[in-house]
Amino acid sequence: MSAIDEQPVAQTEVKHKLERALSDRPDKQELVDRNILKDTTVAPALQAAQDKLQRSQLEDKLDQALQHRPKPEELIKDGILTPDEAPPSK
Repeated sequence: MSAIDEQPVAQTEVKHKLERALSDRPDKQELVDRNILKDTTVAPALQAAQDKLQRSQLEDKLDQALQHRPKPEELIKDGILTPDEAPPSK
């Protein structure tokens, strides 16, 4: 037998391996559930910008929450903290 006769068998085998690998691949929803893909309707070219915007919004929300949190003195007065639990004054 020549190498030419063996080539179609090898191509067929490779094709079957590829088809098997593709059929075993997880679907999109499974990848989203495992946090591998993001569940978004935004175009892939814009996903990085969307992530950056969401992070910025989260940082702003956290900054606002930190600015409005009660002072340790207020928490002591309300009985939530005891004086020895309060952080040292600056």
